Amino acid sequence: MTLESLQLVGIAAVILAVLYAVVRWVRKQNAIFPDTAKKYGIAHTHESKGGFLSNTLTTDRLRGVANGTAIEVISTYQTRGRMRMRSTVVAAPAAGWPPCTINIERRPPAAKVHLVPTGDAQFDRQRWVTSDAATAVRVLLTPTVRAALLRCPQEEIRLVVNDGHFALGFGGTPTSAAELHGLIDAVLALPRSKTR
Repeated sequence: MTLESLQLVGIAAVILAVLYAVVRWVRKQNAIFPDTAKKYGIAHTHESKGGFLSNTLTTDRLRGVANGTAIEVISTYQTRGRMRMRSTVVAAPAAGWPPCTINIERRPPAAKVHLVPTGDAQFDRQRWVTSDAATAVRVLLTPTVRAALLRCPQEEIRLVVNDGHFALGFGGTPTSAAELHGLIDAVLALPRSKTR
C-alpha cells in the first residue's frame, strides 16, 4: 500500500469512528425518556411540531403514578428564530404548603442574603440553597430529598411550591438519565402534605 492509500484508509477510519460515536450518542439521548418511563412505571409521550424552516417545539412528557405519587414530567425544546429555549419540570401534588421558591445551586450564589443552610454539613458543602422561606427549606429538604438532590448533576435547579403543587426543574433538557432520575426521586421524596 502506498502512503497515499494509507492516509485515505486512516481518514475513512476516523470518519467512521465519528459517525459511530454520533449515532450511539443520539440513540442514548433518545432512550432517556422511554427508559425512565419503564423504570418508574409511568407513560411516555413524545410530540414534535414545526419543521426545518419554521419554529419548532419538541415535548417529552412522562405521566403516571410512581411510588404512590401522581407525577408529571414535561421537558421542552423550542426554537423561535435564532432563540433556543429548553426546560424540564417534574410536578406532583402538595397539600397545605404555602407558596415559596427554593433555589439549589452547585456554586455559591453572588448574593448571600437569602442563603439557607440546611444543617446537613455534607449537603451544605456541595449545594447552596437560597429562599425567602427558610422554614419551608428546612422542612421540605428532608434527608431523603437532600440525598436525591445530591445525585442531580445540574448546576442549578429550582423548587416552586404553588397552587397545591411541587414543581422541581431546571433550564435545560436532560442529556443523561441521572439528570432526570435525580429530579424525579427528589419530588417523590418530598413530604406530600404539611403537618401542623
